[in-house]
Amino acid sequence: MLERVQPTLILAPSALDSHPDHRSAGRLTQRALQRFSGSTAVRYWIVHGGEGWPSPRALLPGIPLTPAPLARPLAPAAFELTPAEEDRKLSALEAYPTQLRVIAPFLLAFVRTSELFSLRADLAAPQPPAR
Repeated sequence: MLERVQPTLILAPSALDSHPDHRSAGRLTQRALQRFSGSTAVRYWIVHGGEGWPSPRALLPGIPLTPAPLARPLAPAAFELTPAEEDRKLSALEAYPTQLRVIAPFLLAFVRTSELFSLRADLAAPQPPAR
């Protein structure tokens, strides 16, 4: 698919995300990119980034999202949102009332002035020492 579409940007969850589905999607993206002969920018994000994150868990537009504890080794960067983009993000979340009924404080905590991303999905596995 990547060869056919030749994307210029791929967005994917990080393999460090604590949710198993997100983690697997991040690993799948990394594997697919190993076989891809094209060139594309890749940005990874974390949703389930550690106990109590994001904090505070509430709708608090106008403040930035702080890095997830699990993302610290990846040196996440911020993409600043305008107030109108924050409003659109809230509208998008409101389109999922069943999820909001269950985890509203968690989801609404992502309506902030910034989106965080990393150029890396996870840390490289340690290499065995050379002999």
